[in-house]
Amino acid sequence: MIATIQKGFLSGKIPAISSKSYAHRLLIAAALADRPTTVRCATVSEDILTASRVLKAMGASVERTDDGFIVEPVSTQPAYCGESGTIERFILPVACALGLDASITGHGRLPERPLSPLYEELRDHGIELSPQGVFPLKTKGRLPAGDYAIAADVSSQFIGGLLFALSVVPGTSTLTLTGRIESAPYIDMTLDVLALFGARITRSEDGRRFTVEGLERLRSPGAAEVEGDWSNSAFWLCAGALGRGVTLTGLRADSRQGDRAVVKLLEAFGAEVSMTEDAVTVRPGALRGMTVNAPQIPDLVPVLSVVAAFAEGETRFINAGRLRIKESDRLATTRQLLEDLGADVEEIPDGLIVRGRTALRGGACDGTRDHRIVMSAAVAGGSHLHTRRHQGRTGRSQIVSRLFRRLCPPRRTGLSGGLIMPYFGRNIRTAVFGQSHAAAIGVTIDGLPAGEAVDAVELEAFMARRAPEQNRMTTQRREADRPEREPIFRALAHRIITSRRLRTQFSRSSEKSRETSDHQRPQHQFSGHSRTGHLRQHNLQGPVRNTRDLVRRCRRLMRAFPVQP
Repeated sequence: MIATIQKGFLSGKIPAISSKSYAHRLLIAAALADRPTTVRCATVSEDILTASRVLKAMGASVERTDDGFIVEPVSTQPAYCGESGTIERFILPVACALGLDASITGHGRLPERPLSPLYEELRDHGIELSPQGVFPLKTKGRLPAGDYAIAADVSSQFIGGLLFALSVVPGTSTLTLTGRIESAPYIDMTLDVLALFGARITRSEDGRRFTVEGLERLRSPGAAEVEGDWSNSAFWLCAGALGRGVTLTGLRADSRQGDRAVVKLLEAFGAEVSMTEDAVTVRPGALRGMTVNAPQIPDLVPVLSVVAAFAEGETRFINAGRLRIKESDRLATTRQLLEDLGADVEEIPDGLIVRGRTALRGGACDGTRDHRIVMSAAVAGGSHLHTRRHQGRTGRSQIVSRLFRRLCPPRRTGLSGGLIMPYFGRNIRTAVFGQSHAAAIGVTIDGLPAGEAVDAVELEAFMARRAPEQNRMTTQRREADRPEREPIFRALAHRIITSRRLRTQFSRSSEKSRETSDHQRPQHQFSGHSRTGHLRQHNLQGPVRNTRDLVRRCRRLMRAFPVQP
């Protein structure tokens, strides 16, 4: 995939997608429950679908519905995890707890991503495992109750997987965490979901020891809902800090998701932030560098690095070493992304140092099959840059495509023969779509200043003056076509300009030219169809390459077809 993103400033109101992290945990808990569970999930990404397929392979019934899934609890077939480390690390101990002879496969970097120390802990408790890093990964044996210990500074997913597994192993088990606890909010999310499904888990005061009273089955609450995803929303919010302001709806301010910290971090950078019960708005401000301590929010580092590239002074991202074992080495790929776009960035063993600039040059960058790198590049591409191209496989297609639909919308209009022409302007941007003899021709306008009042009567009069045959500046053809006013007024709120795109079009009653014989064409009025040779003679054909080329063509046009007053 190659995407080209033009310089612009993202603004508007966007509903947050469903949290992938909560969706994974709710689906797995539902598959381990005692009765069917309805999991309401407003938006479904490829990773969530992969989780449902893996649970089906393990024997659960997962039915897709209009608003989510119906899951009937856990035949063993190969469980294909795609590139999702979360699914692999959760499913592996759960399969062992259920005593399944499981076969787990995947692709991309998944075979390279570490399973130690989880692998060793499962083997120490009697599970037979095939060699690590070789797919398919096969398991044999049933996990017993007992005392478990695991390092907490590699991946919180190991901890979450063991908590799910021990919750369905009859008897009392303990899980002790060693080393520094990283990504603690993800552990809290796992405990929230397990509590919803009736798991009996107590945690020590220092947070390092869990006592689990295992059950044969978890107890289904009947229905559960996936909340909005702070991790995905961070890209939009960062785009708002670099654009004209963005509002995300459907986000819980009291969420357990660690990436909700993006709000405080953007505020610390200098962006303007406001929150309501279920929405957050970020607007641009005077951005300044800072130090970001990243052990609890590593996934935010790539996109925050883009923000740092436009902040005054130096920004240091520290304690982010775990990014090296993600879908890509995200410290290296983030550094490469910023360098490709002209930023001043330095890679250090556990983080990055970014020295801000007011603008970057743009360029081509490779997504390296990592969706967070691609989406960070898209945010940079929609900001203070020249045109840039993103190439390479993008990874999580359903997550990425939503952002790209906003930043580089489809070029076709759906009208017969109609393509959107290039945008003109920087602050106020207009584009023409359709063709003069197609089903319609119209215009879109972006970037109008919000809050300005519009006089509807004056607007109607202004549009009427430009109707066919009204004056020498309008078409002399006697056609019945009139502009559609309703789309314009829909984009206004009580006759006040909002941040919405204004759009109107002339829908043609006939796709034939209806020039009549009883009107006189003014001198020098000409038809493009009859002057093709003249246009070619004066070098006026072909695509416009840049602004300078456009100016040259306008001058040639004026010389070729002089207009007399």
